Parts: sequence; C-alpha cells; structure tokens
Amino acid sequence: MSFRPGRFAVIATVSTVLALLITAFLLFRPPPKSADIAMPPPEASPEAVVTTFLDAVNAHDCETAEALAAEGSTEDVAGRCDDVESLTDVVVDQHVSESPMAHGLSATDEVVVVPVWLTVNWRPYRGGGVLGTGAVSWAYHLTRASTTAPWRIFDQGPTEPRA
Repeated sequence: MSFRPGRFAVIATVSTVLALLITAFLLFRPPPKSADIAMPPPEASPEAVVTTFLDAVNAHDCETAEALAAEGSTEDVAGRCDDVESLTDVVVDQHVSESPMAHGLSATDEVVVVPVWLTVNWRPYRGGGVLGTGAVSWAYHLTRASTTAPWRIFDQGPTEPRA
C-alpha cells in the first residue's frame, strides 16, 4: 500500500472533527443529577421553598427546580439549572411581603420576596448573565393564590448586598 497525501488529509480531517464533537459533547451535556431533592410539603414556608429550589439546582435536579416554579415562569426561574456547577455559602433570609399588584398579579394573591446571598460557580462556557459569577445578592419572588396553596417562585433578580 502506497502513501497518498489525499488519504492522510481525509483521515486527519475526520479525526479532528470527531475529537471536536466528543469535546463539545463532554462540555455541553447536562451534568448528572447528584441527588433527588424531595418537594417541600404544601404548607412549607417561602424560605423552605427557596432552600429546596437552591438544593435542587445545586444537585442538578432540574425537575424539582422546575416544579417549584409558578406556572408560566419555569424557563425564567429554572431555565439555567443545567448551567450551574455549584452553589455554595448559601444564606436564605426571612421573607418580606410585597404588593401583588406591583407584579401584575391579582389583589387576592399573596406575594413575598426572599433575599438570598450565595456564591455561584458556572459550568465551563456557561455565563451567569445577570446573576454573575462568585458572591451574589439575589432575590426570589414567590406567590400563592390562597393560604392553603403552596408557595411557588415566579420571578427572581438582584437584591441589595448583604450588610
């Protein structure tokens, strides 16, 4: 068998493409779930719901994280679950009541905000966007339609730095 430069170029190109595809798969595949996080009971406090949500995101249990999001806000609330490498130094503060009308909700809905301070580490090539990387001050907005309904997260965003 004689050496032909054209054959070598094809083999090198195919090998390079395969190596790039394997690398991309390993970098961008969702992380494995490290634990199944149990849903909080329906009567759980807003702080317990947020703590469970953060535990779920940290364990890559995106199903539980999505189940804690209010209907219609799953992508906004839990959409980055697969992008998080880890959450550490988590401090969940006490909730504060807010006006439901300020959020475009019914006057009969209950709304609270739960401030959180945490350190976020993202997976490679997954930026944090507004949340950022490292130590962040964040807030989760929760709602429920009645005093017997479970709290669900409908919004999130930056909050004041911790004193």
